[in-house]
Amino acid sequence: MKKVIKFLLFIIFAVLLKENALADELNLYYMLPDEDKFRIRQENIDAKDIKKIFKLYEIIFSDKDLYFIPQNVKIYNVRVDGETLVLDVSEDIFSFSGAYGETRLTSILVKNALQFDGVNKVTISSNGENAVFPEGTVIANTAAACYND
Repeated sequence: MKKVIKFLLFIIFAVLLKENALADELNLYYMLPDEDKFRIRQENIDAKDIKKIFKLYEIIFSDKDLYFIPQNVKIYNVRVDGETLVLDVSEDIFSFSGAYGETRLTSILVKNALQFDGVNKVTISSNGENAVFPEGTVIANTAAACYND
């Protein structure tokens, strides 16, 4: 009986350890000004499911060392609708200028979403309406193929 209990405790501990190890580490994709390739930084995030996505985007919008990312963007809502991640943010997302910055920003926002299971498309909205960036970019059900390396 003791062997069975020890075995069951071992299995439970192993499963919990594996879940926590997988749940905490995410990639944060970003770019530097003179590069067209993504750089990757590991982020440890203590959350699961949609809260993990929310926390990753909180880091993206608050890290002053990330290029092409407007600071202090408020995240109003993050949800997965089918295979589409919908990210609703404040109008602060538009506080940058130029087509180059817009292209990089939209690439970064989409690339970060695609690492989540089942997410193959991204929609970015501001105050509940499709976001139209200053240079005319609209990210609405944008397919993953548009932003893969």
